Amino acid sequence: MPAKLNRRAVFGWVMYDWANSAFPMTVLAAFFPIFFRQYWSSGIDTGFVTTKLGFANAVAGVLIAVLSPFLGAFADAGRNRKGFLVTLMVMG
Repeated sequence: MPAKLNRRAVFGWVMYDWANSAFPMTVLAAFFPIFFRQYWSSGIDTGFVTTKLGFANAVAGVLIAVLSPFLGAFADAGRNRKGFLVTLMVMG
């Protein structure tokens, strides 16, 4: 770790972390449930829709928890980390 931190690099990291926290909170917690209810589940019981959304989030969370260590090790073992990151970003 460098003895003196670059203020611009620290500011860039702070802005990235802020955006990485604000975007998912806004989209996943505020807009997506409304969109899910109005467009994909209109006319269906609210309780069932909530259960369906919760189940989808749970499955996604378990998949991420199980696959992340393996994908991270695979990316670290290879020489093309940036290409791997771009591929996963496009898939997501």
